[in-house]
Amino acid sequence: MGLLKADPGGEYYFSRTLAQQLAEGIVFDAQQVVLTNTAPSGRATTYGISSTGSSVWWGQGNFGNKATMTVGWANYNSSSSFVNNNEIFAFQDGTTHQVEIRTDATGHLFCTRNGTAIGSASSSVLTTGWHYFEITVVFATTATGSVLVKVDGVTWITISSVQTSGTANAFTNRFYLEPVVDNTNQYWKDIYWRDDSTMHGDITVNVLFPALAGPSQQWTASTGSQVSCVDDGITHTGSWPDDTDYISDSTSGHISDFQFQSVTVPGGGSILGAIHVSRVSKEVGATASLQQYSKSGGTTHTGSSVTLGTSPGYVFDVMENDPNTSAAWTATNLNNSTHGVKTP
Repeated sequence: MGLLKADPGGEYYFSRTLAQQLAEGIVFDAQQVVLTNTAPSGRATTYGISSTGSSVWWGQGNFGNKATMTVGWANYNSSSSFVNNNEIFAFQDGTTHQVEIRTDATGHLFCTRNGTAIGSASSSVLTTGWHYFEITVVFATTATGSVLVKVDGVTWITISSVQTSGTANAFTNRFYLEPVVDNTNQYWKDIYWRDDSTMHGDITVNVLFPALAGPSQQWTASTGSQVSCVDDGITHTGSWPDDTDYISDSTSGHISDFQFQSVTVPGGGSILGAIHVSRVSKEVGATASLQQYSKSGGTTHTGSSVTLGTSPGYVFDVMENDPNTSAAWTATNLNNSTHGVKTP
């Protein structure tokens, strides 16, 4: 598949509590993390996932069993009091660890397989501030696996011909981000995860909200215009998402789509993919489903049909390529595309 998902650091679901994030499918598993809009400068925005305690983590799963996995994330650390054997990242198979990244007492990184050291520690050491981590693991139950760790685009650890599974299974189905130093200010942003060995380097996960009505406006607004009911967060004021305003429909084939805020790509940059996110639910007692809908140029794309529950939840449609060109998105094509929902 390639790109599985990405997370900006909480921006589009900023007002949700941790319990709500877990219930709504945004986070697979987490402990003692909060969302903030006052993360340190140095990234595109100051929204981020924050922690200051110990036994803290932010995790993702439910992506199936993956034999190769790559994860990248921006981490801000405020302390140089590194702790020997402190775990900062883990791949797991169920509840059993496969491969971890750890620090020693002076900020070197090293990798372990379910707690057993594999390979050598990095020669470079961590400093305070923002750093971008990436890890790729090829999972193996024999000495045929590999691990690659980069920090700020530079290779710190490379391990080959090693067992990388702590279980009898040569795959992972969960990963966790953890503080570089416990009980200090930590922030995570711009996270991506893939089921291959592609590393993107330091990336930004932009959040674009609906800004204008698209060509199809067949659903019904609860109040006012349809776009005003679905642009929660566009002004970054108040609480979002706001479930008191919504659009609804029960007629098969009806579509409502929207043009989103524009994105500007820096010189030399590229768009690695678009992830269409919708927050959806059904009326009590009804049986209902929904498809996410996108249109680029003259080409339409619909995601898988999703059965809705009575409690609001998030659905995601990952589009690495422009459906109109089958090539990487350009800023022009993405800015001219529309996205919304369809009643199957």
